[in-house]
Amino acid sequence: MLNEVKRPDLKKLFPKRKRDSHKGDNGRVLIVGGSREYYGAPILAGMGALFGGTDLVTLFVPECNFDVSRSYYPDFIVKAFPGDHLDGRGVELISLTSQSQDCVVFGPGIGDREETQTAIQALIKKIECPLVLDSHAIYALPRKDTRDNARILITPHAQEFANFCKKPMPSLFIEKTECVKKCAATFNVNVLLKNPVDIIVSAKGDFCINSTGNPGLTKGGTGDVLAGLIGGLVARGLSLYNAARIGVFILDTAGDELFLEKGYGYTATDLALHLPYTIKELLS
Repeated sequence: MLNEVKRPDLKKLFPKRKRDSHKGDNGRVLIVGGSREYYGAPILAGMGALFGGTDLVTLFVPECNFDVSRSYYPDFIVKAFPGDHLDGRGVELISLTSQSQDCVVFGPGIGDREETQTAIQALIKKIECPLVLDSHAIYALPRKDTRDNARILITPHAQEFANFCKKPMPSLFIEKTECVKKCAATFNVNVLLKNPVDIIVSAKGDFCINSTGNPGLTKGGTGDVLAGLIGGLVARGLSLYNAARIGVFILDTAGDELFLEKGYGYTATDLALHLPYTIKELLS
């Protein structure tokens, strides 16, 4: 019998706030992403973290995205690295900022340029806190020296996973599951395969699935919201595996609730804004 994420898992795992906590005690998350082509992705990831309950959300974006990122929500702390996309010039700036963070999310809107991959690889070596690699940042995961990869979660959809593994994704669910398990074991990494039925495997071999959600979640930006939500849960103290499994359950449940209200006409922004209501309902 497959181990499926359920509401009691969320009630057990969702981080609780202490009444005497102070600003920052409930998570500090850094989102690194954006490019001239994709300015909205890091904002959506930031919204996922913010509306998932994280105290402090910092966006680190290229100069060309700085003004729109700073003006979108006053709740974000926004910093800029030089240029229209991430390259080596941003490495020291981002590394320094990461020292005060509980989790760093790489990838939303970051693009697939070679110099961007090189910069992310350098940052993975420099940053000590847990990391979430989304979108094109997935391909920067260390493949040879994998000793430190257990502090990393990758969040590919099916095509990204096939590209990462350099072979076609199997059509049968049981074969997909075995591929994800093999990937997690081979690279000593936590994996969330975003799928009609999501597959989550830890670097240690823990395994579960999530079957909530609907086809409206294929909208652009939903994965960015999810990456930020998961990063925020990690920042609040959850393991990467537990953050992935309850994060995807929360997001997909929000999608199911929005479907009842709007059909398939909801957006990634709708999802982010709906997260607090879904979380409150699930915890009641």
